[in-house]
Order: sequence, then structure tokens, then C-alpha cells
Amino acid sequence: MTKLFIPSIERDGTTPIDQQHWVDAALEMFGRVLGGATAYPKAKGIWRDEQRDGTLVKDEPVVVHCYTTPADIEDSENLAEL
Repeated sequence: MTKLFIPSIERDGTTPIDQQHWVDAALEMFGRVLGGATAYPKAKGIWRDEQRDGTLVKDEPVVVHCYTTPADIEDSENLAEL
């Protein structure tokens, strides 16, 4: 299984990103290259930013996961698309 976490904010902890754009792009790419994927609704997360004196940054990532085989993930043509 391959998992991709798409954040809701930039590293600065306040600037939102166009999360839906990246979710759609990831789903299309995984569908085209590896046969499909599923995106789960926003999760809740937090991480410590050591570059900003340990500031805790709250995030609402979308998790995209794709079931695949070792052969598919190691295929050189597939890897070039990822």
C-alpha cells in the first residue's frame, strides 16, 4: 500500500493550500498509474516545527491511499510517473 498525506496548510502553519487540487491530482495519478486510490476526509494532525523554535502546527491532512503490488510500484515506467 502507498499512502500520501496532503496537508491543508503551508509549512508556516497559517497559509492554506489548494488541497482539493492536490487531492484530485493524486487520485488521477494513482488511478492512471496504479489502477486506483481512495482519499479519506480530513484528518486532524499536529507536528512540531523545529525550524520555528518547536512551534506546534495543527493540520487537517487528507490521506490518499493506493493498494498496489511490489511489481507495480517497482516498475520503471510507473516510477517515472510517480
